[in-house]
Amino acid sequence: MSVPGLDATHVWNSAITLQGDSDAILTPPYYLIRKIDGWRSLPDTEDSAEIAQGRSGEIDRATQRAGKTVVYQGVCVGRTPLQMHSGIDALLEAFQDTAPGEMTVSPFTASFGSSYFYRARALAFVSDDEWIAGPSHTRSGGWERAFVLSLKMHDPHFYSTTAVSATSGTVPAATPSGMPWAWTNNSTGYSANSFFVDVTDTGKANAEPVIDIYGPVTQPRVVNELAKVGLRFTPTLVIPSGNFLRLDFRRRTILYNNKFESDQTRVQESSDWWDDGVPGLVRGATQRIRFGGKVTGPGMRVVVNYNPRRL
Repeated sequence: MSVPGLDATHVWNSAITLQGDSDAILTPPYYLIRKIDGWRSLPDTEDSAEIAQGRSGEIDRATQRAGKTVVYQGVCVGRTPLQMHSGIDALLEAFQDTAPGEMTVSPFTASFGSSYFYRARALAFVSDDEWIAGPSHTRSGGWERAFVLSLKMHDPHFYSTTAVSATSGTVPAATPSGMPWAWTNNSTGYSANSFFVDVTDTGKANAEPVIDIYGPVTQPRVVNELAKVGLRFTPTLVIPSGNFLRLDFRRRTILYNNKFESDQTRVQESSDWWDDGVPGLVRGATQRIRFGGKVTGPGMRVVVNYNPRRL
């Protein structure tokens, strides 16, 4: 199902709850959402093209989608003037920071769909001091103030709050033929053994996983066999038993034991998994993630973690 909107609660940074109207008895002040602009919209994009030479028309060029803006139109409901004004003040305080925050969207009931979260920056909050006679006036006695909240999703995806984790076995097996170029290129001296895990991306958009590769291994390599892409690392990279390298596809970071920056160990000319437009995990498909190296040992494994996502 799609991401719930007016039939859900929207919790900002675990502190402020906005929600569509329901039959629930709420303690004032509370915030009712009347409309969400851009909730079902595609992310922004540019029509990348150039003028054709010697003929009419244009030549289209490749482009990517960017972020998008969602706008909440709602009302702060109190039972007294103090509740109404303190409610608006609480919204101003919650959204004043310019650092990105997280909104968790949970349906009123499970039958309405799953829970999701997204990350965004508060661009604007407007609440005019104007008397309104909103749909909640029988509950508020008239102590209501309308507000408009604009949030910029630089990452335009909604993420399922249910994380998925898959771990390979620790017993090595011979690597079959047909591996991606990132695996077979300059493969002299590599161990014939490797480890793999099958992952099914159930999302509606390609996932950006976090992949942990555990030692003992020297000069590791990891590939997505379905997408035919991979990442290779330098001969100087040695991961002892009990240690790991974390590959964060969304942040495009490589951290040794999730602490020390190690992107310098990636061989860029032999790595294509992070190229422009290449998916981390292919949406709606089962794919095999394979991990190996020049020197391998007992206890090696690969762990794939991700939250299914959708636009």
